[in-house]
Amino acid sequence: MRTKNEPTDYTLFDYGFITFDDDGKKVYNLYEGNSLRIVFTTDFQEENFDEIRLVKKDLVCPHCHARMVNNGSYEFNYNKMIPIRISGYKCRNTNHAHYVYASKLKDVDKYCSFDREIRKLGVKLSLIDFLSYDKLSELLEALTGVEVNRETMFYFTDESIDEILEEIQKEQESEIIKLNIKPSGHYGYDEQYIFINGELFMRMTIIDNNTNLIINNELIHKDDFNKNTIQDFLERSLKDLEVKSITTDGNNSYPSIIDSLGAIHHRCVFHVMKNLMDDIKKDIRTLDNRIKTIDSKKVENDARIEELEELDKGRSGRPSKEDKEWNNHIQEKKKLKRENSKLTTERKNKRQELNYYKTFKNRVSLIFKSKKEKTAINRYNKLLNDKRIPKKIKKFLERIKDIMPHLINHIENDDIPSTNNKVEGFYKITLPGCKKRIYRTIKGVKRRMMLSQLRWTHRQVLKHTGPLIKINLLTF
Repeated sequence: MRTKNEPTDYTLFDYGFITFDDDGKKVYNLYEGNSLRIVFTTDFQEENFDEIRLVKKDLVCPHCHARMVNNGSYEFNYNKMIPIRISGYKCRNTNHAHYVYASKLKDVDKYCSFDREIRKLGVKLSLIDFLSYDKLSELLEALTGVEVNRETMFYFTDESIDEILEEIQKEQESEIIKLNIKPSGHYGYDEQYIFINGELFMRMTIIDNNTNLIINNELIHKDDFNKNTIQDFLERSLKDLEVKSITTDGNNSYPSIIDSLGAIHHRCVFHVMKNLMDDIKKDIRTLDNRIKTIDSKKVENDARIEELEELDKGRSGRPSKEDKEWNNHIQEKKKLKRENSKLTTERKNKRQELNYYKTFKNRVSLIFKSKKEKTAINRYNKLLNDKRIPKKIKKFLERIKDIMPHLINHIENDDIPSTNNKVEGFYKITLPGCKKRIYRTIKGVKRRMMLSQLRWTHRQVLKHTGPLIKINLLTF
């Protein structure tokens, strides 16, 4: 065996050495403890080695400190695509010989063939968006050339995702402290329905309305969800925090709970206006449809009148009693014109009624857009006493009379939002409707919630625009 000279400026010789077997096979001997990923470097690829061996640099037995000699080898497929010979050694101590192999644990864990970073890459790719394990496998192979089947990808992800998510969370918490981002005291609370393997769960979330910080985000089975659960969640989440206001929808259990926390309870204006629209949208739709029907009928009548006039073209004066056809045409035209006149009157009334619905609906909305609370109350009272107001809108205004103070907290306090859109937006971004029924396990949903929370914090709290994790594919 002959050994190639080792120039001092050649990178590969910092990590191993090159030999040629008696049969001319060119071998790169990589010292244990170095990265196996050297095989992907340009210097390595240009050499066109016939074989790669992992060897020990220090040939001293770790047990008895005797000199060690070569003692066979076994083959290891790095990333299941690159064969590497793991060299074995035997110490020369004749009394009690020891056998060891060069260690491959720099990049690859024991009993595993894949590079540790390759295993984590699938998880990092899943931070971009929800991807099935099949798609993750495809993407990983397209980017790195390493083929990983679906089952192995699931194993890799299941094994390391919690560690990666926890690492990102710690980094974000550190950055939040460094930037001095603290809860403002004004929060939004809501729940989201999630189905896991056909069972209904509730996702409870409280978010800071000003800093976008996610104060808490938990999952609970629907059977365990009640007023006490909500109170316990809010008390635990807001413990040791200043609580100035909490914005919610119209659940009847919220007022007493939030009052016990000593906070202002603000009712989401969007949900209130939605309740109003639920009351009147059927009437509005009915009026719209009737107006369209009237317009269509009038067009149809006008076309028939024009057709009859065309049939009677050239006739003038008073028709004789014997001309039944002409007389029938005249009677039909009179009937159609009378019908059109009635339809015109009905259309006018329906249009006025429809305009009242839209006008008064806008005036209700204007109450919550007032710049002063006094103005809002005056608008409310004036609207309630307007004799033209549709009955359903009047009934709606009477229904919200007792909760008006909870609906106008935002008017003179810029820190209190008019709606609970912050939490609603969080749900739509992190777990939209099309994803709420695809999960089979609680663990899977909780991981997705955690991942979504980290993405939200990355963009909405820390104001970063780039990806959550940057991946340098050149290292693969």
